[in-house]
Order: sequence, then structure tokens, then C-alpha cells
Amino acid sequence: MKNIIKFPKLKIVSSLRGRRTKQSIKEITSQHFISFAMKKDFKVKSQSKILKVLHYKVAGDALMNTLIALAIMGLIAAIAVPSFQSQFSRAYALEAQQMLEQIYSEQVTYSMVHSKYTTSLEDLYFDQPKLSTEGGKANYVIEIKEASNRGFSATATSVVDFDGDGQFNVWQV
Repeated sequence: MKNIIKFPKLKIVSSLRGRRTKQSIKEITSQHFISFAMKKDFKVKSQSKILKVLHYKVAGDALMNTLIALAIMGLIAAIAVPSFQSQFSRAYALEAQQMLEQIYSEQVTYSMVHSKYTTSLEDLYFDQPKLSTEGGKANYVIEIKEASNRGFSATATSVVDFDGDGQFNVWQV
């Protein structure tokens, strides 16, 4: 069955079997029209009528709509990026806290056995993970600053400035 699609001042015969019927030129842009014209089952009564359809003026506000959409996306990105950076800082801080908690529990175990705390990470069987500056995943260097019979002091110092303030983050236990 053949369908007739009516454009202003143009009749096009198509054997699309019910698809794209009763559409005006405003609904089919020139790009769609060209792709229809390339199909074998599409017959146009004259080539001059194709050119008339291609020069038909379509509303030109597509560029404005695109620019407005890009501006809105830019505003959303400008608002969202700082909040994501604070989430990254919190995740890195959590890494330092977990490593220091591990050091603390290992120091307590060591002090129960030896009646003193140690300044050596090897005595605690703590392996410093490979740092992100060396191709690893760890973002903090763990150090035991001092140790005695009564207590110890350990720090986790970042190897990267996460918040961009010029100072490396330091956590201490």
C-alpha cells in the first residue's frame, strides 16, 4: 500500500507502509528528508521539488536552546565540583584514621606482650602500603614519632595536598 506524505506545494509518494504519514515539513528536517530521499522505496515527482523542500525555512532557535542548556550544565558543574572535592577529602581522611587505628591496636598488643611500646613499624608487623606518588594506592605515610613504657605517638602525613591550601594533612594518635 502506498502512502502520500503531503508537504507544502509538494506530494511525495512513499511505500513506508504507514510510517511517517501525515507529517508536515516542520516535523521532518532537511537531514531527515535527505535520508528519506536516498532510500530506494522513496519516489519524488521531480528533483526541483526536493530543492524547494531543502530550502524551506525551519525555526532557528535550536542554537539558542543548545547554548542555554550548556550554560545550565556549566552552572550545575560549578556548584557540584566543590562538594565532590570535600567528599574526596573526607575519604582520604578516613584512610588515615583507619591506618592509625590499626597502628593503635597493634601497639596495644605489643605493649601487653613486651610491657612497652615500640617505635618500629616492623616490630608491629605493619607494612606501609605503596604510596600514590610511587604508583600505589596509599595517600599517607605512617610514622611512630616516640614511644615509651607509658604511651606512644604516631602520625599519618599525606603525600598530596588534598584541599589545595598548601599544607599537607597530618593525623596523630
